[in-house]
Amino acid sequence: MRIAAPYKCDYCGEQKRETNHWWLRNLLIKDAFLLDTWTDLKAATDDYEHICSEACATKALSKWMATQ
Repeated sequence: MRIAAPYKCDYCGEQKRETNHWWLRNLLIKDAFLLDTWTDLKAATDDYEHICSEACATKALSKWMATQ
């Protein structure tokens, strides 16, 4: 299980702050790229990547596409 706080982006290392609007990507879903809204409950598990921005979401999508 991940440490509850502080969270860091899995792509750039940016630390999450209280007012940041981040996304989560479920790592258990292999055949689709889906971003989910942030909840601390989901973020605390190893099943999700933490994504801080549109730029990092694009990196995540590119990485996913390369593995398909």
